[in-house]
Amino acid sequence: MPLILLAAALSGQLGAQSVPAPPRFTLQRIFSRRGILPPAPGALEWTPDSRHVSFFERLPGHKHANLYWVDAATGRRRELATHALFGRGPSAARQYRIHLSEPASLYHAPGYHWSPSGDGILYTAGNQLQFYSLRARMAMKLTRGEGIKFDARLSPDQHWLSYVVHHQLMLQPLRGGGLVQPAGPAFAAIPAAAGVYEGGLDWVYPEELNIRSGYAWSPDSRRLLILQLDERPVHAFPIENYLPHLGEVFRQKYPQAGDANPLARLGIYSLAQRRVVWTQLAGNQNTYLPRFGWLAGGKTAYALVVNRRQTRETLYLINPKSGAARSLLTETTPYWIGVEHDLRFLRNGFLWGSNRGGWHHLYFYSLDGRRVLQLTSGPHNDALEGMGHGWVYFRTTASLPYNTVLERVRLRGGAPQRLSRPSGWQTLALSPDGTRFLETRSDATHPPEILLRAAGGGSRRVLAPAADMSAWKLEAPRYFQVTTADGHTRLWAEMLVPPGYNPRHRYPVIMYQYGGPGSQVVWNRWGGNMMLYNQVLARQGFIVFMADNRSSTAYSTLPERALIQGHFGPVEKADQEAAARWLKSQPFVNPRRVGIWGWSFGGYMTTLEMTTTRHLWHAAVAVAPVVDWRDYDTIYTERYMGLPEANPGGYHDSSSINYAAQLHGKFLLCQGTSDDNVHFQNSVQFIEALIQAQRPFQLMIFPLKTHHIGGSADQTYLFRRMDRFWRHQLLH
Repeated sequence: MPLILLAAALSGQLGAQSVPAPPRFTLQRIFSRRGILPPAPGALEWTPDSRHVSFFERLPGHKHANLYWVDAATGRRRELATHALFGRGPSAARQYRIHLSEPASLYHAPGYHWSPSGDGILYTAGNQLQFYSLRARMAMKLTRGEGIKFDARLSPDQHWLSYVVHHQLMLQPLRGGGLVQPAGPAFAAIPAAAGVYEGGLDWVYPEELNIRSGYAWSPDSRRLLILQLDERPVHAFPIENYLPHLGEVFRQKYPQAGDANPLARLGIYSLAQRRVVWTQLAGNQNTYLPRFGWLAGGKTAYALVVNRRQTRETLYLINPKSGAARSLLTETTPYWIGVEHDLRFLRNGFLWGSNRGGWHHLYFYSLDGRRVLQLTSGPHNDALEGMGHGWVYFRTTASLPYNTVLERVRLRGGAPQRLSRPSGWQTLALSPDGTRFLETRSDATHPPEILLRAAGGGSRRVLAPAADMSAWKLEAPRYFQVTTADGHTRLWAEMLVPPGYNPRHRYPVIMYQYGGPGSQVVWNRWGGNMMLYNQVLARQGFIVFMADNRSSTAYSTLPERALIQGHFGPVEKADQEAAARWLKSQPFVNPRRVGIWGWSFGGYMTTLEMTTTRHLWHAAVAVAPVVDWRDYDTIYTERYMGLPEANPGGYHDSSSINYAAQLHGKFLLCQGTSDDNVHFQNSVQFIEALIQAQRPFQLMIFPLKTHHIGGSADQTYLFRRMDRFWRHQLLH
């Protein structure tokens, strides 16, 4: 070969080698236990003195994680404890509802909590609670006996250990000093009756009211507020396990729409007197008790009571000695109230979040219930992130509805100060002393990055850099608006196009939707495995499209609540139909190759669309869909639909079972048989209706899997099955 040609050939080879092809996405790799991203810190917590941030982290290639902390002032990092200290976390038992924490599910380690004094950590090992003393560099087992210990805490003075086992709050005296140790046997705070939960939580309260604990210590450690849930009136729904030879049935307390709810009431337990005083709040079928706690000093408690229809909420102050309560604030709406975490008490008042003006904003009230100041305003939603030194920190969508921004405003009012960039997704975790915060930020093509920052937003230090995804050549989504069927409302949409996109080429489209009220899928944030799945679809030649209908949080809450109240389906479906028609009118879309899918409420939307709309979607996948809202739980369903007996027409018209005979297109139905959220009953009822109507469909069942169809093997199988379905129906 001539020298010049050889040189050119080598130059071409070297040039090709210097620009390597992006790594190949595979569903197996995305949904494997290790995943695509390198290990990142998890379970971050501020120490009580605000001097350190602790977290779990594992080295690449290692299964278990060690516990580290970082000095907030210097950035110096050191190891606190190895994974050997923690052993195995609590084993998941089917008879209890367990939300596995991030450490337990990702880091093969239990959760942990700092002691109030910051001298050690409380954690679980081998189903027993243990305390690791930083000073003594040793651990002490605090509990014995069977049963998984949930919601464990030390009292503020560290003289007591509290935890929940078998739905019952247990108390155990402790000796302090250099090493926290048991000082006596554990005892039940309130003797339990069968079917009555004392400080333990049921299924529906955590799921739909976002409550995470059934008790609260007073600041002076003398009393506890205890939530009692009498589950005896609630129907026990059967969930079958067909894998063992003889089979098993687990009966889950699950109140379905219109049926009996748990009876909730609040007690104040005195440690000195070993007795409980019950308040007269709630305690009947027509009330919920979603929030409670203490004011500073522990001389007064508070509780929030919401009526069953969820149109009225009342905040009460409680005398802990007598249990007497007085109303502090009542708010009503003709639509529904969404219970948030924006309630905070201060020495001279309290912070309150409300949708009264159509958008969710923050207000300051005096302790006599008089509104003093509206702290945030505008055509956007704001969520409280923290408070400190006279400042209120919040997350807002003020820039664009698919971005969040961190801001703060003085408690006495004034213009908000912006603390973060106006794009992407940001959250904030304020230190206990209010001088620093952790900012976690990401966007659609960059994984989360964690920054350690001064409270005023000045100095910043990268605590955990974002994983470098540059080699993967991720496609960035495009954000824009399309018009709904009413001709004037603009829906926010997100579109991911294939690499090398050519606007003169006609591409198949896969639409993803959720559609439930107060939800949103169009976000400029890291979407984890679902986002990576969309990248796989784009590389196969699909356009991936999402649109938020008018019931999402991107729109003023009052108009959309009026539109959908009492009727799931029509408005949400009309918006997705309008988006599909817009897509099919575009020159870059193949109008005969448009598919749609969704999970949970999105699965419901998919079944409704494929049975009531023709000639828009060629193929569809519904994962874990609700098909009849009488089958779903009371709190969620009745919030929007009312009671079935008062709205029989709305429930009938919202059920896709009634339209099963009109199913069209290629349809794949997927669900886990042990789904404790949307019961497998929904799929069985829909299947029966399809069989009776002789409508063809495809089915994928996941034995013993719950609503999220968790586990590497099952998720890989699910998305591979969907992938084959899309390629067969839309590419060929």
